[in-house]
Amino acid sequence: MSLILCRQEPVTVPLYIEDLGIHLYSSQELCYVIYNNPLLVLEGFIDKRLTEFLRSELRMPFLAERVEKWLDSHGATEEILYLILKECNYYTPKEQAAYRQTVNGLKKLSEEEYEKRRADYFYGLDLFGKAVTIYEQILDGAGRHLSGDFRGKVWNNIAACYAKLFCYQKAMHAYENAWNAKPEAEYVKRMYFLTILNPELSLKDKFREMIGEDDKEVWNKEVENKEETLRKIDEVVNRVKGQLASNQEVLPEQMNYLKQATVNKPLLVKQIRELREEREKLLVRIEKNKHSCIRVEGAVYSGIDITVKDVSKIQHEQVSHCRFVRDGADVRIVGL
Repeated sequence: MSLILCRQEPVTVPLYIEDLGIHLYSSQELCYVIYNNPLLVLEGFIDKRLTEFLRSELRMPFLAERVEKWLDSHGATEEILYLILKECNYYTPKEQAAYRQTVNGLKKLSEEEYEKRRADYFYGLDLFGKAVTIYEQILDGAGRHLSGDFRGKVWNNIAACYAKLFCYQKAMHAYENAWNAKPEAEYVKRMYFLTILNPELSLKDKFREMIGEDDKEVWNKEVENKEETLRKIDEVVNRVKGQLASNQEVLPEQMNYLKQATVNKPLLVKQIRELREEREKLLVRIEKNKHSCIRVEGAVYSGIDITVKDVSKIQHEQVSHCRFVRDGADVRIVGL
C-alpha cells in the first residue's frame, strides 16, 4: 500500500490488518483501507482493537467513544465507517459521497450475491481458504433456490479455490457440480486441465466424449493470440527505445501502453509456456481413434505416459510426427 501522508501521527503500536497483511500507522492509512476495501470492512472490521487504536494511538478519544457506543448498540456498520471517513478528513466530501454510493450498491444486492462478492474479493487477495468457506456457505444456505447459472458460477469458483490449494480431486468434483448446475463447455475444459495437472485424475466418460478434435485448433489459436500480443509489446518497446536514443518525444499513448505492458508481459509469457505444454499433452491424450492408435502431430516429451486401449508405456525420449499403436501387450511407434 502506498499513499501520500498529509500529516504525521505519533503511532507506536500500529493496527494490524490480517487479511491484507499490513500495519496501519496513521488515520490516513485507516481511511485508505476503509475506502478501497468496502467488502472487507463491512463485516467484522469494527472491533475493540480499532477503538483502542483510535483512542491511544491516533489521539481521537471522541471518535473512539462514538465507535464504542455503536458497538454496544449493534448499529449499521456503514454508518460508523462514514463517520470515521468524515472525522479523519482524508477524503473530500465528493469522494465520501461516492463511497456511500458504492456501499449502498452492495447493500442492495441479494444476500447470496453479496456473499459471493465477498468471496470473490478474498479470492483476489489469494485467501482461497476463506473464499471457499463463504462460497460453500452460500450453497449450503439457499443453494437449491438459486438459479442454475448462479450455482454454476459459485461451484466454478469453489473449484478454482481448490485448484489453487492443490486439492485437485475436490476441484474436479466442484467443476462437475458446476457443469451439472449449468452445462458449459468451459467447465469441461477446466476439468481437462486438472487431468493435466494431476495425471491420477480422469474425466468421466460423458465429459471425455465432449472433447472433440477441433480442440487442438482452438488451443493453437490461444497461443498464437498471446504470442501476437507479445510481439506488439516488443515492437512498441523497441520503437520507444529508438525514440529515446535519438532524443525524440515519446507520446503519452506509448507510455500508457508500456505501463500496462509491464504488468501484462510476464503473465503472457507464463500463459504461453503453460498453453504450449498443455497443447502437446492434449495431442497425446485425446488423439485416440478407432484404429487403436494415438496420432501425434506435434511433439511428445520424455516422461509422458502413453496409453492405447489399456496398454501403457512411458516415453523415454522426445519424438514427433508419429503414431503410437498397440502391438499385443506393447505400444510401438510408427510413422504418420
